[in-house]
Amino acid sequence: PNRKCSLPPIIKLNDEPPLKATSPLAVITVAASQKAIELIEYTGLQMKSYADRCGADFHAIIDNQFPSYPIANKFRLANLTANYERVLYVDADVWIRDETPNLFETLAPGRIWIHRDLNHIGNPHWVPGEARLAAQQQGFQPIDLEILNTGVVMFDQVHRDIWTEPRLPAPPRHLLEQTHVEYQIRMKGYEVGYLDSKFNTQWWFPDFAGREPDAYCVHLANCPHNERIYRLRKLSHERDVRPDVPIGQKLDLA
Repeated sequence: PNRKCSLPPIIKLNDEPPLKATSPLAVITVAASQKAIELIEYTGLQMKSYADRCGADFHAIIDNQFPSYPIANKFRLANLTANYERVLYVDADVWIRDETPNLFETLAPGRIWIHRDLNHIGNPHWVPGEARLAAQQQGFQPIDLEILNTGVVMFDQVHRDIWTEPRLPAPPRHLLEQTHVEYQIRMKGYEVGYLDSKFNTQWWFPDFAGREPDAYCVHLANCPHNERIYRLRKLSHERDVRPDVPIGQKLDLA
């Protein structure tokens, strides 16, 4: 897509109360499109089961405030997470395997834990241009982007303002949301901890096929939707059947 095209800004967020908390911890996903809802019929069960094992609440945000750019619903996390001490955010296309360790215990608080994608990009010639464009749109000073991936993010309550939406017009391009979050992290001076790739093994990685069998979190980022469904069906059949979460049971989003 033309990255310099003139498009309307992301609309102002609606006022909404924070999510109700029964635990200081939460696992949250945003599935604000029909395709994303189809994905969490598979991944949502794993997320909820994982949250239960960690003693955390689980929330799936499925109402869509931005029909023209559903991924912008992630920016609602700034307000929705106010009642939680720590939050693990995961995209709807992330499969959390049963053997995944408790990240609330293994990742120390005080940092934003996130995966650095830059090392996996074969030819990052476009990255400086992405940084300059984002800076120009929002009136920021350009930074050297690390391409921090927002598909799996652990953050503390104090960090939730990294999800503040853009204030000025921003075309809804491929990396808008995560580039904006990276700028927020850098400008606010928050400390970053880099997630091991096992916790965010992405489909577009050149060596995905070799990494996927040992991954704790399989992230089908950039994967065509039909292939996502195919892969999630395979993943659902590889797991052990547990009495509390039978294969094929749909997640209750009520």
